[in-house]
Amino acid sequence: MKKYILLIFVSLVSFIVKTNACDDSTISITGQTNNPDGTVTYNLDILVELGGGDGFYDGFFIRFDSPSNTPTITAFTPTAVIASSTAGVSEDLDGTISGNTLNYDNNTIYNAAFDDFVVSIQVTVDGCAETIYFDSHINSAAAACKITIPTGNNCAVCDISNLSIGNQTACVSGTNTYTQEVVITYSNPPAAGTLDVNGQSFPLGTSPQTVTLTNLTADGAAVNVSALFSADPTCTLTTNNLFTAPPNCSTSSCTANNGTWD
Repeated sequence: MKKYILLIFVSLVSFIVKTNACDDSTISITGQTNNPDGTVTYNLDILVELGGGDGFYDGFFIRFDSPSNTPTITAFTPTAVIASSTAGVSEDLDGTISGNTLNYDNNTIYNAAFDDFVVSIQVTVDGCAETIYFDSHINSAAAACKITIPTGNNCAVCDISNLSIGNQTACVSGTNTYTQEVVITYSNPPAAGTLDVNGQSFPLGTSPQTVTLTNLTADGAAVNVSALFSADPTCTLTTNNLFTAPPNCSTSSCTANNGTWD
C-alpha cells in the first residue's frame, strides 16, 4: 500500500511542479509526393522537446487542415514511435488515424515524461491540406506546444461562374469577319497560365475579365462559347448560343446581274 501511495504522491508533485519544456519542439515538411490516385504523401521531421519536469506525457498528434474541405489521412508510417523515458526505458507511442488527425498515444499506466526525441513520419492524405497543426504535448495547455505550419498548397476551388457578352463589331466585307467581346466571371483562378476562350488565349486578369475574340466568321449562326484555364482545364464553363454572328457580308455572296456584280 505504501508503494502505491508513494507513486501517487510522486505523480501529483511531478504534475504540479512540471514545466512545459516543449517550447523548442519543431515540425518540418521535408517532401511532398503527388500520388497517381490523387492523394499526397508528406514527409515530416518531428522533434519533441521534453524534460524531467514535464511529468505525464500522453503523446502528440498531427492534424491536416483546409478552410475549404476536410482532408482524410489514409496511411502513415511508422505505426509506432519508440522514445526513451527519463529512466532510460524505451516505450512505444502507438499511432492511430481519426479522420484528418494522426495520434501517437502513450498507453502506459504511469507515463513519465520522455527525454527529447526525433522521428520521421510519412503521412498520406486524401484531399487538399493548406496547413499542418502539431501538438507536441497533448496533455499540456501551453501554447508553445502547439505549432501550425503551411503546406504551400492553395485549396480554394477554381470556378468559372458566368459568361456574358460585350460589344460586337459589324462584319468586315473584305474578310467576312467580326470581333466579339466576352465577359468571364470567375474565382480562385490558377496563379499561372492563360485564360482560353473558344481556342484563343489571353493573359490572366481580374474577374470579371473581358476578352475580345477576333477573326470570327460572319455567318449569321448562333455561337457556343467555352472558357477554361490552361493551368487547370477542369475549371471550365460552356454556354450554348451565347451570341449570334452577323450575317455573311463577303463580296462572293453577291450574284451576277447582266454581267456585273451587285
